[in-house]
Formats: sequence, structure tokens, C-alpha cells
Amino acid sequence: MSEKQVTNKIIAYITKNIQDGTWQLGSKIPSEKAFCEALGVSRISVRSAIQQFIALGILESHQGKGTFIINNDASAFTGTASSGAVTASVKTPETVGEMRDLLKFRALIEPEVCAEVAPSASPELVAKLEALLAVMQRAIKDTNAFVNADMEFHLAICKALRNPILNSIMEELMRQRLSSYQQLNQVVGSYGGIYYHSLIIDALKKHNGKHAYNVMKEHLEHSIDDLSLEA
Repeated sequence: MSEKQVTNKIIAYITKNIQDGTWQLGSKIPSEKAFCEALGVSRISVRSAIQQFIALGILESHQGKGTFIINNDASAFTGTASSGAVTASVKTPETVGEMRDLLKFRALIEPEVCAEVAPSASPELVAKLEALLAVMQRAIKDTNAFVNADMEFHLAICKALRNPILNSIMEELMRQRLSSYQQLNQVVGSYGGIYYHSLIIDALKKHNGKHAYNVMKEHLEHSIDDLSLEA
């Protein structure tokens, strides 16, 4: 089992215990050692999974006290239809294949764009991305609003490169494939977008091109992997 699969296993375990009420709002989750013993995983994998819940504002860690549930809405980790969502089947071989092809194409382009933009990323760009991330965090249960903010986030980074050809290609790729992105959101959920977008913003703030490249690449490849698991 790959490290990514192990982390996803832990995420699924935490999500289930929160959603079914086994772990109540305000309660402390088990220790890292308890996770390792229950699931047969490493502490590194446990920390990686927990960090994603912390980034989403679901868990909060206090040194010397433990990690607590501060928000019991873990729906970001599940692919579910929501208000304004498309209702067509999202798991046919055709739709899954199209979504995978779109992500693979973007994975060839967007990490390079991030690496180029990072060294000179302006405070205005960072502020815009933070505002769009806030919209996504509020719109976890609204597919249309979430996807629109997600697209604007990626387009804003591309536009910062000031390349008209790139802008035209990415605009068309996003706008003309809106239904595919709505379907993708329903299949793989919202947490990847929120978690990785926060890391991308941090890399741009620090003007770290290499890290921005790696995070964007991991973000898109994570979506491809999640989509493959759902196919």
C-alpha cells in the first residue's frame, strides 16, 4: 500500500468516526500511538492525515493536551452532490476518463506556471487567492459556488504570468468544461482543493518557486489518484 493510500485510509477512519458521532464535537481524538495500533500505520502517516483536518478547521491541536474536534462537518472529505449540483451520473467510464484527461493536462502546465509566478507573486494576487479560498471554505456544500471559486483560483495564478496564449487556453479549458469540474467535485469531495490551495498560497507568499511547483503538482496528482480510486 502506497503512502498516499495509507493516509487516505486514516482520513477515512477519522471521517467515519466524526460523522457517525463516535467522536463528539469538542472531544479529544485518540493519540498517535492509538491510531498506529488500531490501523497498523506509521506515526508519519497519522500526522499527515491529522494535519489535513487541522488545515480544514475540523481538528485543532494543543501542545501537551492533544487534538480536539472543533467542527464536526467532515463533508469536505466525501464526494457528495449538493445544492445546485448536476444530477447526471458521474462515474461512467466516459466522464471519469474525461476528468482524468483534464487533470493530466493541467498537471503538465500548472506546476510550471506556479514556479514562474512565485518569485514575484504580488500582495494583491495573494489577497485575491485568500479571498477565493475563503469562498471555497464556505461553499463546501454548494458544488456550483465551490467549483466557480476553485476555477477562479487557478485562473488567477495563470493570469499573473501575463501570457495571453496561456490565459486563453486555460480560460477555455475551465469554462468549457464546467460540468466536468462539477462532477469531479461530487466524486472526490472538496478537501483536496481547500487543503492544497492553502499550501499553494503559503508557497506564493514565501516566493518559493520550487515549493509552489511541488505543491501544485501534488494537488493535481492527488485528484487524479482519488478519481482513479472512485472509477
